[in-house]
Amino acid sequence: MPPRAPAPPSVAMLDLNEAARLVDPARPLIVTDADEVVLHFMAGLMTYFERQALIFALDSYAIHGNVRDAATGEPLEAEAVTSHLRRFFEMSDSLAPVEGAADSLQRLADEAVVLVLSNVPESAGAARARNLARTGITAPLVRNDGPKGAAVARLAEATKAPVFFIDDLPPQIRSVAEAAPDVHAIHYVANPQLARLVPPAPASRLRARDWGEIEAYIRAEIAKS
Repeated sequence: MPPRAPAPPSVAMLDLNEAARLVDPARPLIVTDADEVVLHFMAGLMTYFERQALIFALDSYAIHGNVRDAATGEPLEAEAVTSHLRRFFEMSDSLAPVEGAADSLQRLADEAVVLVLSNVPESAGAARARNLARTGITAPLVRNDGPKGAAVARLAEATKAPVFFIDDLPPQIRSVAEAAPDVHAIHYVANPQLARLVPPAPASRLRARDWGEIEAYIRAEIAKS
């Protein structure tokens, strides 16, 4: 019998209080989003829609309103799109990794606490944890609902070292900047087509082009401290 392939490392799913207890007061903290930051969400979603005989036209910075029936060209009602999104989240545990994300986070974990803060639905939390583990990202997963400012502020309170937040959505960058202005907010959108549609995030301290740039910025700021 051939040897069984080793199972991927597991990813812990934590609530906000559990995550705050992991933060080391003396170590930097990195809080990263998942979709379009460490996982290629949009590419996976487009493949899903194609398999449902739907067309997702990435013509604007939105999902609702851009999904059409492939046969008729008619746009799907918002409720139907939301239903598809929920199903996609729940069944998807194999989104492709963003190049460089796992390696950068693994190196940075030698000197910082790393957490993944994702607005994944509760019903899809286990699938998201499996997906992260399969890509080599073993940082704990913290599920969030809505704006992330309060959650990041709560985590930032637990350390005196620099705190970094990485997300693709300008409203999330703004939320964190308002709730925790000392946090280094980094704006990054992995999908090149989507990146051209996403407006700037004025509250960010860096609009990154790749994970090499993100890692270099974080290391430079840690060195200053």
